[in-house]
Amino acid sequence: MLSRIAESLFWIGRYLERAEDTCRIVEVHLQLLLDDPSVDSEAAGASLLAVMGVDLPDQVDNAAVMRSLCYDDASQCSIAAALGGARESARRARETVSTEMWESINTTWNSVRGGRLRLMRPTSAFKHVRERCAVISGTADSTMSHDEGWNFLVLGRSIERADMTARLIAAASSTSGTQSAWNNVLRGCGAHHAFVRTYGRGHHGSGRGRVLAARPVVPALAGAYPGDCRACFGRARYRGTPSRHRG
Repeated sequence: MLSRIAESLFWIGRYLERAEDTCRIVEVHLQLLLDDPSVDSEAAGASLLAVMGVDLPDQVDNAAVMRSLCYDDASQCSIAAALGGARESARRARETVSTEMWESINTTWNSVRGGRLRLMRPTSAFKHVRERCAVISGTADSTMSHDEGWNFLVLGRSIERADMTARLIAAASSTSGTQSAWNNVLRGCGAHHAFVRTYGRGHHGSGRGRVLAARPVVPALAGAYPGDCRACFGRARYRGTPSRHRG
């Protein structure tokens, strides 16, 4: 497989996972501010932006958080930029990406480009992006050949999932760390129901973060661990030297 194609597929996986997980992280942040009035919104916003690797603006408020992590095409940490990056990577690997997957990515990009994401209510925007990312992932799974290219796609997704899960836990622990905050984290990961079924409702709050970091209690987190990344890399049997890529 050409290194150009492998790199593009790898970054499709990363960018799509980044867009979906950024939705979850920002949604958890906003829900925390609603649930716990004692939390300093400016300090929480600054902490979140720092965890996400964004340079702090002069004024940190919810509008600045939404702009930096959701709407700003120039910010590599934003949802809009991640979806744009996924589309560009898919365009470069057009001969390998299935027609159905390309149409799903392109449709998603067209639905948020030109500031359209900003026009939606935050909850609607987050739901829209999560659902579109799920559609793309399902389409890729059912229409792409599960060969070396597929393994690079899954490898990129798994690495990004590990990274973003760590950021989600760091953001929650640095702002509040209360049981309510950890419940929001679990809901943001789609893990709350599975967690309660596995450990019960009486499990200590901070222990929930350790569970997310160490054990895949739900399918959404099953690719976030080193063993899965090593398995994908081993199956890909890549012998070249990957080129440098921003992001």
